[in-house]
Amino acid sequence: MSDVPREPEFYHPTTHAGQQRKDRGIEWVQVSKTLADGRVKTSHKKCCRLFIREFEGLDKPVGVVADVTNGEIVTVEWRK
Repeated sequence: MSDVPREPEFYHPTTHAGQQRKDRGIEWVQVSKTLADGRVKTSHKKCCRLFIREFEGLDKPVGVVADVTNGEIVTVEWRK
């Protein structure tokens, strides 16, 4: 998926994504690192991708769903 922007600066959170991140206790630095070098998978929407990254010291990987055409972060979550 070489057409996927990996620069965290390209992306910006929706209000929902910002609230989900806060409610779930996920730090912005973890979101940025997930976008920059996490695994990329397809999502339920054609223009969105799921970024997943594991972090040392965390029980679950961080997941970020983002629209790769306009840079909108749709949600931030813990993955199973």
